[in-house]
Amino acid sequence: MLSLNQPIPSRSAALGRFRGFGSEKEETIRRPGVVEDRSLAGLIGSWDAIKRLGAYPQALDKRFVDEHILSIEYSARDVERFSIHLVEFQDEPDFTANAGRLLSLLINHGKDEAYTIHTRHLDRRNQLDCLGYGNTKTLIIEGDTGSYCGGRMISGSISVMGSTGMKCGEDMVGGNIQVMENAGFGLGNRMEGGSISVKGNADELCGLWMGGGSIEVFGNAGAKCGEEMEGGEIRVHGKIEYVNLFNKQGGEIYEKGRLVGIKW
Repeated sequence: MLSLNQPIPSRSAALGRFRGFGSEKEETIRRPGVVEDRSLAGLIGSWDAIKRLGAYPQALDKRFVDEHILSIEYSARDVERFSIHLVEFQDEPDFTANAGRLLSLLINHGKDEAYTIHTRHLDRRNQLDCLGYGNTKTLIIEGDTGSYCGGRMISGSISVMGSTGMKCGEDMVGGNIQVMENAGFGLGNRMEGGSISVKGNADELCGLWMGGGSIEVFGNAGAKCGEEMEGGEIRVHGKIEYVNLFNKQGGEIYEKGRLVGIKW
């Protein structure tokens, strides 16, 4: 794993002489325009391309992948380095949406099975949305995430070493998400399968429209836990603010091991 205590090069340095994040002596480029780190340069090129599509673009279509993802030779380590390098772009418009979607595309179409993404070095307002979108790999996120982490997840695992924003695990059908701190509102929204584990607290509307799978919260859960729930299981080891049984269709909700959310 890379260290965030090492210096982060500028964009021009990455395109010209990037050799990792070590404390290596800078070298003079003999021929202008020669890219010594082709992988990082290719990833930066994909960043420029996804920006042109705007916020939450239809970036998952085959044409974008063919032109800007599959044409790059990159490894899991390259993606990890790129996630650190993204700090240079965090003040650009639609950064959280574009960066999260792009990293997800790189992971989904990459050749490796395990990836690590860094977010602790980003401003709190710039936590990345849609990390792990459509995931089938093993993904470790060193830090917090924005909204929709693990959205439409198919399989594999996601470990968030911090907290997540709203609707983590939305529409997921398989796999496992583990959140080491807290989760925002709408955790597991419309999930149909898989499992989510939160070591801290979950905000309101945990399990909203949940159809299957399981959610386990080791802390407390906010109001309207299991709202419009149709199936699956929610276990809260702490306290649930309240469960509205009139808006619950099925599934089971447990508070401190006691079944509290069943509609008769």
